[in-house]
Amino acid sequence: MTSTARSRPSGSSSRPNLPTYQPLTHKLNPGAEHALRNLSTTHSLNDLKRRLQTAVTHLTEVTGDLNDQYQIRKAGHEKQRARQAARAKELDSSQKSDTVDDQGDRRMEDALREVDGWTGKMELGTRNVIDVRARVEDGETALRELNTNISQQGRTQPTQSTLGASQHRSRPRRARNANNDDDDDDNNPLSNENQEEEEENTYTGPSPLTTYKTTLTTSSTTYASLSLKDRYASHNDYIGFRKILHDARHPNDDTPLPHAST
Repeated sequence: MTSTARSRPSGSSSRPNLPTYQPLTHKLNPGAEHALRNLSTTHSLNDLKRRLQTAVTHLTEVTGDLNDQYQIRKAGHEKQRARQAARAKELDSSQKSDTVDDQGDRRMEDALREVDGWTGKMELGTRNVIDVRARVEDGETALRELNTNISQQGRTQPTQSTLGASQHRSRPRRARNANNDDDDDDNNPLSNENQEEEEENTYTGPSPLTTYKTTLTTSSTTYASLSLKDRYASHNDYIGFRKILHDARHPNDDTPLPHAST
């Protein structure tokens, strides 16, 4: 009873509610820039890429094994047909032998359709994995470009030399105005310097999230516009898949591997 009452909450109910995203208004300080540059390290996608590679490997191996087994069964069927034909010739009972052969042929035709169907699914799965990997790589590229754009915007914190010079310039001006109680705030050097610093540190570019999404969307649109040939023909994983499939389908002959573009 107690263990049931204390069961682990589901993933959706335990997910924290994130605050509403607010666009960047000031330039990132050095610490924030460093954290952004290390984002790809602290949240590495290497494990995902390894899993995708494992998926391609399994799809390729299963496709090869599946077609290997069909070829073995096909070879056994052809030997059986040859033995039946020889026996029919000796016994002069070709009608009975033809009936058996017809049944075997139908079974092999059914097996071939099933193998081809699963092979097509495996090939589609391989293409899908390649597409996902392209998406992951586009995300990494977008993050690198984001880091570059943020770095070019500058940093929030002034350097020590700039801060010292600003303080040095402000002292005599404050001293000259110390006895002038009627000066407007607009003529206050400290107020002017704060305003200048605020303007200097204001972030005027697009928000980091917008920059990332825009770059990722552009890359995804470009990839989606590619033909199947451009996406897969020169991809090593797809080439490997097609080679394994070709070798499994032609185990005992020298049929050349078709060009990757076909």
